[in-house]
Amino acid sequence: MDSGLAGPVAVVRVAERVTHASGALSQVVRRMAENARAGDTASRTEDSALAAERERQLYQAVRDFRLAARATIGGTD
Repeated sequence: MDSGLAGPVAVVRVAERVTHASGALSQVVRRMAENARAGDTASRTEDSALAAERERQLYQAVRDFRLAARATIGGTD
C-alpha cells in the first residue's frame, strides 16, 4: 500500500505507524459506539481495555513520530 508520503524513510515509517495506530483505535471506538447504541454491553469491559491499549499505542507512535521529525529537521522542543 502506497501511503503517498514522501521524506526521510524513518519519518515515513513512523508516520505510517501513526496512521495504523489511529485506525486501530478508531475501529474499537466505532464498535463500542455501535454496541452502546444497540444496548449491547457484553464486551464493554474488554473493549474498554482494548481501547486503552490502542490509545497507548497511538500515543507512543505519535511520540516516536515527533522524535523522528525533530531529528530530521534538527529542531528541539
